[in-house]
Amino acid sequence: MNNDKNKRENRKALRSFIPILLLMAVIGGIIGVFSTTGTAAFWTGSARIILREIMYAISPIGVIVMTLAGAVITLIYYRKGKKYYKESLSAGDEETEDLLLANADTNIAKALMYISVCEILSLIFFAAVAAYISDYIEKDSKIYMIALIVFIAGNFLRIKLQQMTVDFQKIMNPEKQGSVYDLRFQKKWEESCDELEKFTIYRSAYKAYNTGTKVCVIMFTSLLLLSFFFDYGPLPAAAVGVVWLVNTITYCREAIRLEKEKINL
Repeated sequence: MNNDKNKRENRKALRSFIPILLLMAVIGGIIGVFSTTGTAAFWTGSARIILREIMYAISPIGVIVMTLAGAVITLIYYRKGKKYYKESLSAGDEETEDLLLANADTNIAKALMYISVCEILSLIFFAAVAAYISDYIEKDSKIYMIALIVFIAGNFLRIKLQQMTVDFQKIMNPEKQGSVYDLRFQKKWEESCDELEKFTIYRSAYKAYNTGTKVCVIMFTSLLLLSFFFDYGPLPAAAVGVVWLVNTITYCREAIRLEKEKINL
């Protein structure tokens, strides 16, 4: 009975899977053939020059903007969170108090999110700055030094902002443990969470795993196809492949470990 059900489900899924597979094969073949033509070489050469000029122009500014924007946005949400928490202390009824505390938690969570987002974007722009370091030193040494100083100062500022937001979360939730300066912070923080909070963490982590896997597939395929045109070698696709591999192995090993623990209970 189960075999028949599996066969029906597989046949149904194959009706949409096979056309997609054939379409991808056709697209790959067209790209492979087109990449050998003179037109492709001309367009990719032009695109490489344009992209290089764009990244050269915006990367130092990107480092500065992301650092400052991250600090400003984080402080806005941090202060809003503190405001809601202070209002909850003088709330007249339990329902209002719970609503204000929920708003405080949401704003503090957003503060932490924007710290991380702006940090990653700042690192991406700084990587581009580092790639063109000789050009900056030769032509625009001032903007390079400003970007470098802002980047270094921004790292210390982000750590301080993270400490402020985490410490405030510990004020709102005295049972929480851990310091952002502790290398085992995430583990200690998780251990101090209640079951509902852990469930939220695990659901979020699973969502992040699925999204990360999809992004890795898209990035790996895109980089593989673009390598026919830009001739940058296998390193970019291999780097994405390593992240994809580590992500998959970590997830599978942890799932197996947890399954064994469940059996041994």
